Amino acid sequence: MVKGVNKKIVEIKDTGNIYFEKAILYVRPQMTDTPQKHLLKEAKFYLRKTYPSERRNSLYSIKKFLIIAAILTVITAVIIFTILL
Repeated sequence: MVKGVNKKIVEIKDTGNIYFEKAILYVRPQMTDTPQKHLLKEAKFYLRKTYPSERRNSLYSIKKFLIIAAILTVITAVIIFTILL
């Protein structure tokens, strides 16, 4: 049995994820009047938030590492400066 033949969908061909090639999202019936451009923007935002790509994860890890290294450098400098005085 086929139901809901008149569904509006948004198809994202470049998900930015290494596992998924394409995503198909079904638009809620009360949102079918929303402009296509806005629906695409929201769909891409949802996919990035829900399925982050490996590239974004690695950039996040590098940023986190650099921040921790900077904090440890400042703490070490304060300790050395305190000992020398």
